[in-house]
Amino acid sequence: MRASRANLIGPPPRATAPAPDVLRHVPSRSIRSSVISQLYVHYTMFVVLIASANKMGLSAEIRYYTLFLYLNASLYVMQVSRIAQFLHEKSIVPFYLSLVPFGILCVIAREAHMLVTALWYVSFLIVYLQMGRPNMQKHLLGYSLAYLATYVSCVAFMGWFYRDNCQEFFCGQGLRDPITWSHEIVWIVACVVVVECFLTLERFIKHNALTLLERENYVQNLLQTNAELKRELKRMKMDKAGAADLDAPLTKVLQILKDIRDSGETDAETNASLDVILKVLTSGDLFAVDLKDKPNDAEVADFLNNLMQKGGGAIAEPAPANATASVDAGAGASSAAAGPATGKSAADGTVAGTATDAPGAAQAAAIKAPPSLAVSGTAATTAAASAGALTNASGAGPGPTPVEIQSYVPKEILAMAPDQIAAIEACLDLLETPDFDVISLNEATGGHPVYFTGLRVFERHNLISKLNLDVRVLQNFLLSVEAGYLATNPYHNALHAADVTASMNYYLTRARLQPAIPTDEVFAALTAALIHDLGHPGFNNQFLINISDRLALQYNDQAVLEHFHCSLAFAIMQSSPSFDLMAGFTHDQCKAIRDMTVNLVLATDMGVHFEFVAKFKNKATAAPAAGTAVNANAASPIAASLGFDLDKRVERKLVLSVAIKCADINNPSKPLHLCTQWTALIMEEFFLQGDEERRRGMEVSVLMDRYNTDIPKCQVGFIDFVVAPLFDAWALFMQEDVKPLKNNIQNNKAYWKAKLEAAAAAAALPPPVPSVAAPSTTAAVPPARSNSAVAGSATQLTRPAAPAPGNSLSPNNDEQPQPPPQQQQETQRS
Repeated sequence: MRASRANLIGPPPRATAPAPDVLRHVPSRSIRSSVISQLYVHYTMFVVLIASANKMGLSAEIRYYTLFLYLNASLYVMQVSRIAQFLHEKSIVPFYLSLVPFGILCVIAREAHMLVTALWYVSFLIVYLQMGRPNMQKHLLGYSLAYLATYVSCVAFMGWFYRDNCQEFFCGQGLRDPITWSHEIVWIVACVVVVECFLTLERFIKHNALTLLERENYVQNLLQTNAELKRELKRMKMDKAGAADLDAPLTKVLQILKDIRDSGETDAETNASLDVILKVLTSGDLFAVDLKDKPNDAEVADFLNNLMQKGGGAIAEPAPANATASVDAGAGASSAAAGPATGKSAADGTVAGTATDAPGAAQAAAIKAPPSLAVSGTAATTAAASAGALTNASGAGPGPTPVEIQSYVPKEILAMAPDQIAAIEACLDLLETPDFDVISLNEATGGHPVYFTGLRVFERHNLISKLNLDVRVLQNFLLSVEAGYLATNPYHNALHAADVTASMNYYLTRARLQPAIPTDEVFAALTAALIHDLGHPGFNNQFLINISDRLALQYNDQAVLEHFHCSLAFAIMQSSPSFDLMAGFTHDQCKAIRDMTVNLVLATDMGVHFEFVAKFKNKATAAPAAGTAVNANAASPIAASLGFDLDKRVERKLVLSVAIKCADINNPSKPLHLCTQWTALIMEEFFLQGDEERRRGMEVSVLMDRYNTDIPKCQVGFIDFVVAPLFDAWALFMQEDVKPLKNNIQNNKAYWKAKLEAAAAAAALPPPVPSVAAPSTTAAVPPARSNSAVAGSATQLTRPAAPAPGNSLSPNNDEQPQPPPQQQQETQRS
C-alpha cells in the first residue's frame, strides 16, 4: 500500500514506450473503420472528378469511353478486396490492389494526372490510417514506395503513348503540355514530403493516444487508491468508536453527493444542481412547504400558514391602553375548556377559571363518578342483554378478577326501545361506507355517538375476544371518553371523535391494510381515533401559545393540544381499574400500544401536516417498476407492490399516521349535505375563537372574524392546499378505495367555488334603484346582519339546518354576538 501511494505522488511519469498493460485494454475493433465502404466511395468519387476536370477544361481531350476500363478494373479490385477482408479483416491487399485502378486513372487523366495523383494519395492515406494495423509506419512507407513506383511507370507510359501526329492504333493524341521530367521529379519530391508528413501525423496520433490512455489509467489508479484510503480511514474511525457506524443515512447521502460534485467529472450545470440539492437536504425544514406564493389570495395564504404553524409562533399583541377588556395571559386551560358560553362577563375581563385549575378538570370530574351514569355493578349483564347486537357482550368478557369492576352504563342505554335500537342499527350499517352520518347516529343514540361507534368497531375487528377485554371496562372507557369531549364545542366534540373513528375503521377494513396491521396496532389506531381531540377546549394551539396558557407552558409550545389529548386519555385509564382498558396487557404490549397511539395522535398536529404528506408521497412514488417481482409472503402483497413494506413497524406507523390525518380532516370528502353541515360547525368554532380574541383585545386570527370572513373562499383554499394534496398522496396507496372520497372532494370544491363566483358576480352588479315612495316618519333602522354565521345553534349536538344559498349560514339571532360599536355605526349609516 505504501509503495503504491508513493508512486502516485507527483506528476505522472513520461511514457517512453507503449505500456503493455495499457494497450492490452484497447480493443482493435473499437478503433477500426469500414475500409471496403470507404473504397467504394473513393473509386466513385474519382469518376466524378475526371468528368469535372473535363468540363472545367483542365483535361479537354479525355475520352469518356476510357472510363469503362477504369470502372471494370475498380469492380474487379473491389471483389478481390472483399474476399481478402473476409479472410483477414486487417489485410492490406485492398490497398496494393488499388494501384491497378490508380494507374489506369492516371493515364486517362492526361494533363490532370498530377492533380489525380495528389488527391488519390491523400484520400488513400486517410483510409489507410483507419485500418487499425500495428506497425503502421512500416506499411505506410511500403505503400508509398509502391505508389510512387506506379506513378513513375504511368508517367513514362504517358510520354510514349501520347504523341503528336499519331497514326497508329497504340497511341493517343499528344498532350497539350508534354511530359517534362524535371516537373515530374519536383512533383515526386513533393509527394515524398507528403509521405513524411503523414508518417509524422501517424506517430503523433499514436503517441497522443498512448498518453491519453496512460493518463486515464493513472487517474483510475488514483481514484481507486483514494477510495481505499477513505475506506481505511472509515475503518479506523469505526475502530476508534467501538466498531459502530455513527453516520446517519442522510449524512451518507450528503457525502456521496459531495464526492460526485468534487470528482471533477461533472459540468458546471450539474454542479449547480448538486449545490441546490445539498442546500435543500441540509436545511432544517426538509419537508416544510412555503404557501406564501401559492394561493392567489393573501388572506387564504395567511390562514393556511397560521393553521400549519408549529409552536413558538407569533406572540399575542398587547392590549391597547384604552381597551375595556384586559388580557389574562395566565388563564388556565380550564378557562379555554369552559369557552365563552360559561365564562364570566366581559366586564370582569377574565375567562372563567384560574391559572391553577387543572386542565380538563370538568372532564376528569365527569369521568371519575359521572352522576348520570351511576348504575349498580351488576348492570353489565342487563346492558348486554338489552342492547343485543349493539354490544355483543355475552361471553366476551374475561372471568372474575380480584379487582372489583363497576359498570357506569346509564339507564338510558340499558332501557332502549326496540325502535331506537333499530334506528341505531340503520345508522351503523353505513359505518364502513363514505356515507356514514354521525349526526344522525347522535340523534338516534340520544347523544352517545362515541359509545356506540366504539363498541361497533371493536366488535368489527373482534378485539374483545382477541385481546381478552372486559366488556364493562370497554363500555366505561368509551363513556368516559365521550364525557371528556366538551359539548359546548361546535365542532371538536363527541360527534367529531365518532366520525374520525368511523373513517379510521373504514381504512382499516380495506384490503390493503386489513391483513397487514396486527391486532395490537388495530387497537392502538382505533383508540387514537377515539381520543385524538379528547378535552379539546375549542381553541387552537396558536391561541393557547399566544395567551401563554398553562398547557402551552407545560408542553413547551410543541403540539400542545395533541400532547394534552394523549395525557388525558392515559390518565383516564390509570384513574381506576374500571377504566383501565389495557389492564390485561403485558408490559411490552402496553409499551408498544402506547407508542403507536401517541404517535398517531401527534400526527394530527397540523404543524407537521406537510412533513407527513411529503414523506408518504416520497415513499409511494418510489414503488418498484412494473413487472418487478413482489414478495408473495409479505404481510400485504398489494402494499408491497406499491412500495410499502408493511412487515416493518415504522412503515405501518407512517401509513396509519396518514390514515388518521385523512380521517381527521375528512369533512370535504363527505357528500355535500354532510360537508356543508360540518363546515357550519367548524366555522362557528373558528368564530368563537375570534370572539374571544376580540374580547381579550388581541388581533383576530385570519378567517376567524365572523364579521369579515368569506366562508366559500376559506373552503376552496383549504381544499386546494390541504385536503386535496393529502388525499392525492393517500390515493397513491389506497387507490380505488378512496375514489368516492376524491369525487366528493371535487364536487364540494365545485360547490364552494360556484358560491364564491356567484358572490363575486353579485358584488359586481350595480346597486338597485330605490323606489319612489312617500317617506315614513316611523321607519326604524334595520338591524345589523352577519354575512358569515352558522346554521342552527352552535352549542347543540344535533343536526343543523341545511345551509341557505350564498354565504348565509345564519345562526340564531339571540345567540349571535353583537358586532363592534364602530361596525354598528357604519351599518346604521349605510
